[in-house]
Amino acid sequence: MAMYIAVKREGKWEVLFSHVNGDDLIKRCDTKKQAEALIKVLETGHNVKENEMKYYLGSLNITLGEYEVDTAIRFSANGNPRLKIHDIAEDFYGNCYCEDDGTYYFNGGEVAVEVGCFEEVSKEVFDSIPNQIAPVLWGKREDE
Repeated sequence: MAMYIAVKREGKWEVLFSHVNGDDLIKRCDTKKQAEALIKVLETGHNVKENEMKYYLGSLNITLGEYEVDTAIRFSANGNPRLKIHDIAEDFYGNCYCEDDGTYYFNGGEVAVEVGCFEEVSKEVFDSIPNQIAPVLWGKREDE
């Protein structure tokens, strides 16, 4: 599961976004209290005005057996969109297990989902796009 963590390294506190792909450094803080306060803001969206929803288009990279499907998704978040898209990937196909290779696995490994990219869009653009956008089917991987 993706989450924010605070780690002390070389006398400084680092706030990291920890997910199955690894850890991304968000910011270095002088004290643990500053790091914990930053994590609270990031997780709860307190820096976002109440009821100020933001809208995003994103992608999930899905492997179904020998096929790869890049699926475009739309989602909204009243807080951190990176956490939201990881939650979507984690819940994509039921119960998952995660490996260190940055992938959420389902159905005994038959289905694999990776988080792609995402971008903020206006509410008008978000509303003009249907809930389900047609996926692009790429077929068998070249490396197999």
